[in-house]
Amino acid sequence: MPKIGGFDVLEWLHTAAPGDLHLIPVIVRSGSDLQEDVKRAYTLGASCYFTKPVDWDEYRKRMRLLGIHWAHAATPMVLAP
Repeated sequence: MPKIGGFDVLEWLHTAAPGDLHLIPVIVRSGSDLQEDVKRAYTLGASCYFTKPVDWDEYRKRMRLLGIHWAHAATPMVLAP
């Protein structure tokens, strides 16, 4: 991400974001499969961590499954205005 890193966004979202923004589910897609990066993302409040595959077809397959999970399996939380 230009100018700001993903870990910085996660930290802001879960420590300084206004209102209920900290409740938004965050899915991390990263090229890193280092356990320290996975742990840091979850520690900072990530809901899910996926390592991006190099193969385009596999990437598309995972994105489709992710969409199915969040659209059909997860129960959304309704935030008050």
